[in-house]
Amino acid sequence: MFMLSIEKITNDNWKKYKDLQVTVEQARMTGDTQDIPNVYFALEIMAYYAFDNSYNLFGFLYNTAPVGFCSYLFTPIIGNISGKQCLIASIMIDKNFQLKKFGTEGIKLLIKYIKQNHDVNKIFAYVDPDNIPAKNLCLKSGFTLYENDYDAILTYVLNC
Repeated sequence: MFMLSIEKITNDNWKKYKDLQVTVEQARMTGDTQDIPNVYFALEIMAYYAFDNSYNLFGFLYNTAPVGFCSYLFTPIIGNISGKQCLIASIMIDKNFQLKKFGTEGIKLLIKYIKQNHDVNKIFAYVDPDNIPAKNLCLKSGFTLYENDYDAILTYVLNC
């Protein structure tokens, strides 16, 4: 049985996620040119905003071991859509757990959590056009490509 769960990342537990790593190729997609991707730095910045209530930051746990994290926030109106909208700002799965359905199960858990805890009519996700696994994850999870306002980013939408 697949035992993936999510937990809210707080000021007390965020450091247990600091050793998670993405591949060098994934780090370069986000502008990180280091040989060893610095997930710790990114998580530290997101945790700062989460504790300020700007982000909702969650960790993915396989049994009790951290395997990734995700964040979402509420957005101003995107396009001509009315109602409350949510933006998945990040989903990160440690490089040792990629291609093993952790991303698929993680986004399902996140979508379920958002739907159960917030009254939203749309969930959006921004994806780098070169990030084929992220594009496939969105499509597999029920998102559709939304009209893009930006040249450098793809916008996907999920109707709730």
